[in-house]
Amino acid sequence: SLGGGNEQALWSAATQAVVQASASNLPYQLAPGGVAWLFAQVDELAGAGDSWTVHCTGRNAKLTAFFNGYGVGRVWLPSAGRPPMRGGKNDAFYLPEPWFQPTENRLAVFVEAVDPAEAAEIGEVVVRRRPALRLT
Repeated sequence: SLGGGNEQALWSAATQAVVQASASNLPYQLAPGGVAWLFAQVDELAGAGDSWTVHCTGRNAKLTAFFNGYGVGRVWLPSAGRPPMRGGKNDAFYLPEPWFQPTENRLAVFVEAVDPAEAAEIGEVVVRRRPALRLT
C-alpha cells in the first residue's frame, strides 16, 4: 500500500532513522531508485542572529529538507527527468533564524535517487549566512 505523509510524519520518520545513521562523506552516492536520510547537527550556526541558506550540488537527486521539525525546502538537482522549475533558488533551501534552538539543531534531508538508470550524487553542501533584514 502507499500513503502520504505530512510534515510531522516525515519528521517522525527522520527522528526514527537517525538512530541507525552512520558517518558519511561527500560526495554521497545513492543507487538508482534508492532513498536515504542524511543528517547534520548545525548548532554552530545558532545564536548568530542571522538565517542561513544551504546550497547543494550534484545530480539525479531530489532533496527534501527538514530543520528542527519544519519542512524548509525541496531541491531537485539536475537530471534527465527534472521538471521545469520557476521561482526561488534551484539549488538551495533556507534555515530561518527564529527556528534555531539553543542546542540540538538538526537538519534532516530525505534524498531520492530520481533517475532509474544512473546513481544520484550529492557533490557539495555549502552553508551561507543570510544577514537579518533590518527595517528602519
